[in-house]
Amino acid sequence: EIAKHLPEGVVFQYNFESGSVKTQCGKERVGGDYWLSEPGPGIPFTRVAFAARAEETRLSAKIQAICSHENACIPYVPVPGLLYRKFRSMHDLGVKDSMLCWYFGNYPGLMNRACGLLACSDFSESEDEFLIRLAKESGWGDEHRTVATIWKSLSDAYSNYPLTTFMQYYGPFHFGFVWPLYPKVELKPLSPTWKPDYPPSGDTIGECLGPFTMDEAIELVDKMQIDGSQFPRLKEKFAGSRERMLDLGVMETLRYQFMSARNIFHFYKARDNAVKASRRGDFTAARAATHTMRELAAAERKISEAMIPLCEADGRLGFHSEAEAHQFYPARLKWRIGTLDITMRELDEIEAALSAGKPYPQSEMDAGAPTMKVAADGTIDLSEFAKGNKFVLVSTLDETGCRFPFADRVEVIPGRRYKLPDDAARIYIRPDRTSGAPLWPKCRYPRRHRLNLFGVEGRNFGRLER
Repeated sequence: EIAKHLPEGVVFQYNFESGSVKTQCGKERVGGDYWLSEPGPGIPFTRVAFAARAEETRLSAKIQAICSHENACIPYVPVPGLLYRKFRSMHDLGVKDSMLCWYFGNYPGLMNRACGLLACSDFSESEDEFLIRLAKESGWGDEHRTVATIWKSLSDAYSNYPLTTFMQYYGPFHFGFVWPLYPKVELKPLSPTWKPDYPPSGDTIGECLGPFTMDEAIELVDKMQIDGSQFPRLKEKFAGSRERMLDLGVMETLRYQFMSARNIFHFYKARDNAVKASRRGDFTAARAATHTMRELAAAERKISEAMIPLCEADGRLGFHSEAEAHQFYPARLKWRIGTLDITMRELDEIEAALSAGKPYPQSEMDAGAPTMKVAADGTIDLSEFAKGNKFVLVSTLDETGCRFPFADRVEVIPGRRYKLPDDAARIYIRPDRTSGAPLWPKCRYPRRHRLNLFGVEGRNFGRLER
């Protein structure tokens, strides 16, 4: 309703993509703030735009046009095709103004240039025609069609980014190629992508999935892979142009980010398969999954190696403006290569153990942790962990950390037992001392859902024994 009641001379500015709905993997997904992979508009902005049109008031779109929390470790995300789609939607809704960024994503370059052209467009030209014109005006000479095709491929690939804020904030797309890979199940938490003072992300990959399953995330990242065969030829041809070489470096980095995210998801899916196959005595399947993990670790090593000269040539790569620090850089890439060498040696040892009929080894993370006995009906008694508090926060992980954490805020009533999710293998319990807070029965998104605090308050972390 605000757009209907503006004082004279006031422009109402509103988030353009918030509340965007997209069908991914056969289900409707709803995005939070600030998306580049999803052009928008969100349903809320559309309603505001209709109100503004009815009252003939002026409306501004607040967007992230250069990069967003999906991937903020490169100066800009080279997907001008998605900008075309976003600006066309703004044009159709009668938007006259826009704020293009306000923190990261403020580097001059391709995407700013595209914004300037699109802001003045009547959209009589198609997306493909616009990309060709943009490439011509950006100094690509007789390679303008080739570069326009690469931009279109990157745009289409990026549109498959899983539409959940959890993927933006904790997923592997920003700097997966400096993540360690853990052959044994450690259940170390993922780290925030926008903060520099956290340790490298762990192996609880499910923390970034939100409403997606592991298989759905893999389906989407598989669609994000693009052909890179043109890059060597273009780099040779434009070797004398620093500006074109920097642009090619950004494009290559985005491709490597897509590849690395895919490898990480597949690595932990293969580990999940290996652990479960070993448990049922299928050592052939367990060895095959372990071999796949080794191939993926080797592929990641090559990506980290390839990123070193790109970072040396362009100091912007890896810098996250909100973290105010580089999240990847040559020294960290070299460190990661060393960790992957250890990973591959461990996988060789695991495969040899499986060949000898030994079970897939587990880490010693549970040493000293209490074992909570689960009743035959899949319930546990929470009263001993409540410590006099009426409510507790209960979070559970599956055995290998491949699903999004299930979290509840539970009222502790004497004699009442708590029903665990069927696949729960690890449990985290801590008192909730917030008074007057609503009860969240079996809610996947309660307050304080994160699992980054392990072993808090004594016996609040433990294994489950069924």
